[in-house]
Amino acid sequence: MNMYDIIEKKRDGGILSDEEIRFFVNGYTDGSIPDYQAAAFLMAAYIRGLDKDEIYSLTKAMKFSGDVVDLSSIKGIKVDKHSTGGVGEQEDQEEPAFDAGQGPHALGHARRPGEGQGHDGHGTV
Repeated sequence: MNMYDIIEKKRDGGILSDEEIRFFVNGYTDGSIPDYQAAAFLMAAYIRGLDKDEIYSLTKAMKFSGDVVDLSSIKGIKVDKHSTGGVGEQEDQEEPAFDAGQGPHALGHARRPGEGQGHDGHGTV
């Protein structure tokens, strides 16, 4: 499997498998897929669109590309409070982002937002 074939498949309107999407996310996060190939893939995905299974696979692969906190021991519905910083936020916030835990593809875990996103120290990305 290689990124060129995945980009070509999506560019031509194909449906990507879970394995192909995981290959992209894992390769990009470990640095083996360069920015220009990620940009080409994202452009093809934007132009051709992603179906529900592809969106789920991409979300799941991104979720598991970092640290995951298991919130199953906390009763009730978990909600998303996600911020990478910005205008009006004067302090670092380490509130985890939560999945709503609803629907057939509920992921039900949390991640710490903002890590590794190139913050400049002034609350912007």
